[in-house]
Amino acid sequence: MRIVQLTTTPCAYYPHRIAACINKYSNHSSRCVEVKHDGHFKHDLTFAKDKDECIELLNSADVIHMHNYLTLDSGNFSPVNLRKLYEKGTKFVIHYHSAPDIIMKVCPTRTIESILYPEIPSIVSAQMQSRYYPNSYVVPQVIPFDDEEYRNKGYLYDVVYFASNKISLENRFDSKGWTEVCSMLDATGSSNILKSACFEYDFNKCMDMKSRSLVVIDDLFSGTYHLNALEALAMSKAVMCYVDNYSEAVLKFITGATWIPFVNVHYNDSLEVVKWLIDNRAKAVEIGKSGREWIEKYYSPKAMINKWYIPMYKSLFDNPARIKRQKGLDNVPFMYKEFNDLMHGMRHKRLRSYT
Repeated sequence: MRIVQLTTTPCAYYPHRIAACINKYSNHSSRCVEVKHDGHFKHDLTFAKDKDECIELLNSADVIHMHNYLTLDSGNFSPVNLRKLYEKGTKFVIHYHSAPDIIMKVCPTRTIESILYPEIPSIVSAQMQSRYYPNSYVVPQVIPFDDEEYRNKGYLYDVVYFASNKISLENRFDSKGWTEVCSMLDATGSSNILKSACFEYDFNKCMDMKSRSLVVIDDLFSGTYHLNALEALAMSKAVMCYVDNYSEAVLKFITGATWIPFVNVHYNDSLEVVKWLIDNRAKAVEIGKSGREWIEKYYSPKAMINKWYIPMYKSLFDNPARIKRQKGLDNVPFMYKEFNDLMHGMRHKRLRSYT
């Protein structure tokens, strides 16, 4: 199969990584086409710069794997008409990375119905967002962790903490609680902590700094892990992250693991944990090594691509109806979603009352 990853935004470099893993670990081929290069993440092809090659790839693709904001009627890749390609037999799938309200904010003409019940099969990343798409097929985030950028380069920093933005209360998933976590890290007393928004450095620099840390802090609020956490696990880092029971159940289902490798702690309890890890460096290093062993055993890109992605692509041709919420995930206790949404809402309300 010739598979094109099609996206208007970098999605944290994830569409590119899917393409890279398909090429490296399967018998199929894939390229990633973005509208333009954002200047932060690595990229493959951009429509702005490589238009003729992109048009040829889209017109000859067997599968077009669209990401997040795209629909069959998106005009970002004109003169390519995605709907006409669909009508001629090209197979399409839409991959959601954001909650529906974020998609509607970026695309004001979209409705919740059009997002939750698209006219083409839909898939969703195996993070917190999957709880908002109960009909979508859940897929893991894959990383080619044997590449050089995932190597452990030592322990120059005590802690590295990257947020996607610094708007702390309005988007907890992206900010990772920027204001509160920075205050907590200041209270550790360590002068060897790097905290920043990831957009302040390019991707390679972010990866390099992360690879030189003893501890990496991911998301202590949202109840889920990010690609940032998977990258740090691959680098043999002790990863602090709050993973609620819903996200834990999904991750165990996807991997077949019976345990998760994060230092699983909520922000409210995080200060003493960070201080303990800094003071007990040998233990922190040991935790990091066990995380790398976990990701090698349960989360190899070859296994994830060939267990979840390739069969999904093949189903587009012989039985698209199979691309729906998997058995085993459709009966994850619904209480997990309602309970965790309630907890997140209560915490958000309390924090807003303090400001």
